[in-house]
Amino acid sequence: KMGKRGGGGGANKKKFEIKFDPNKRKEFLTGFKKRKDERRKKAALKMKEEEKKAKQEFRDEKRKSIEAINI
Repeated sequence: KMGKRGGGGGANKKKFEIKFDPNKRKEFLTGFKKRKDERRKKAALKMKEEEKKAKQEFRDEKRKSIEAINI
């Protein structure tokens, strides 16, 4: 009895079953490139949007400085 570990009741443990879906496995394994391209596309759109925003801010600052000179 010495050195026995864990509580008793091993028969009461619920077992679970792992379901295997070959279609989902194939989609996961072949989807790496698709997901990578999707991340790249999303990053490119974000960069484009940030660039557009920066250009607009530059134009606004330029416009304000010109107006300040003319006043």
